[in-house]
Amino acid sequence: MSKKPDANDTVAGLVDQTMTGIASEVAKMTAAEKREAARRERRATNTRRAVMILLPLCVVLTALNLAGFRWFGGGAGQLSPEEARAAATQLLSDAVDELDFFYEENGAYPRVPGFIGPDGPNGEDEPFTYELMGSNRYVLSAAVQGETVSFDSRADADVVFREVRDGR
Repeated sequence: MSKKPDANDTVAGLVDQTMTGIASEVAKMTAAEKREAARRERRATNTRRAVMILLPLCVVLTALNLAGFRWFGGGAGQLSPEEARAAATQLLSDAVDELDFFYEENGAYPRVPGFIGPDGPNGEDEPFTYELMGSNRYVLSAAVQGETVSFDSRADADVVFREVRDGR
């Protein structure tokens, strides 16, 4: 005579089968989540590396272009006096923004603003000259191809650089 399966054995078998299936699915989902997290981390690392390399390169190349660097030795890099003055004004406007940001963050202007422009052969910030006049005033100048523009921090930068900031 054959033995009838016990109801408890049947229920236990179904529970065991269901739990095994759930565990298998959870393991698959966990592995997929780990792969996705690793992919995102690799992508973030690659993005940080690209920014760390490309951003300083872009700043240096822009400064060289605005300073009139002759890339291929020809006179094509020469700006008219009006263009040189406009370039110096743009550089000066951007540097004033950086100095104002520094002041807001630190409560004083930097003694030596090394972050303003590329270092020249003697360590100076080219094409800038900077003179700190006390703790809350400075005079900053930018020169491009012999055209020099100056800014005294006592003046209102929005008024002085209105055309630059309006995109004209």
